Amino acid sequence: MASEQYDHHVKQYRQYWASHKLLVGWPDKRGNQSYFDRGSREEQEARLALAELLRRVNPPSEFLHLIAGLIDPNASFAARKIVFQNRHAGWKNKSAQAAVKHFRIGVEMLKAWSGGKELEEIKEGIGQKYGFERRHIDTIWSGFAKFIKKPKA
Repeated sequence: MASEQYDHHVKQYRQYWASHKLLVGWPDKRGNQSYFDRGSREEQEARLALAELLRRVNPPSEFLHLIAGLIDPNASFAARKIVFQNRHAGWKNKSAQAAVKHFRIGVEMLKAWSGGKELEEIKEGIGQKYGFERRHIDTIWSGFAKFIKKPKA
């Protein structure tokens, strides 16, 4: 039990450290800011660690602020910036396109549900609108439902 807790804390520390280094770098021996080599194994591991941190129900706010600074075009404290670009020329990656479509549908369902519509009515409407089978709609909704609570009336 204690060993499992220790392992969990070590993993969490490594995720935090790798994520922080990915976002802001670290000083080298001469005091210059260093970063992972693009595409290196270390960079890939840090990207996975950061993605895992951000996918938590309550991601650490310090990482959200660091990312906001990397995105904000007016941020004066960030030496680097995040650039959004397609992963492939022409963006022909079908699974990525499907993920974006499913996310949009999930948001549409969530807005309707938060507005007071019954879930069954929403699912039926989504099925008609997009031509999806019920099991597909249930899968999309389950990805959102685990992170939300029903608004109090």
